[in-house]
Amino acid sequence: MHELLNVYSFFVTIGSLNAGFQKISGIGSSVEPEYIYEGGQLYPYPVIGSKNKAGRITFEKGHGYFNPFMGKGGFKAGTRISQPCSIIIKDKGNKPLRVFAFDSGFIVSWEISELDAQNGGVMINKVVIEHGGIYEI
Repeated sequence: MHELLNVYSFFVTIGSLNAGFQKISGIGSSVEPEYIYEGGQLYPYPVIGSKNKAGRITFEKGHGYFNPFMGKGGFKAGTRISQPCSIIIKDKGNKPLRVFAFDSGFIVSWEISELDAQNGGVMINKVVIEHGGIYEI
């Protein structure tokens, strides 16, 4: 019987820097298939492609907290992330359960949450990073 990960925490490392985020989405990997057409066959036969597709990860956190992707002048689309990044998922006993990593990437977009004078919500920074491929350690 398997135990589900229902209570966990996570943090991000960028080089030697540790950072926390409220939400991370887009952790995954895919490959572009290639197709072989054989004589006499009506449909092509799919095979594993030669390279992984690039992916995008979205990081979200409250404004006002340290954000490692924000430079002195704020966020800037096109900024290269040249140090390796890891996402470490831990159980309630602080033991690492899974670790995902990518070696480099760049900021493709950023935005802040909707500004609404009638709502006293927290301003959220959202940063989207394009990477060359994510893998599990």
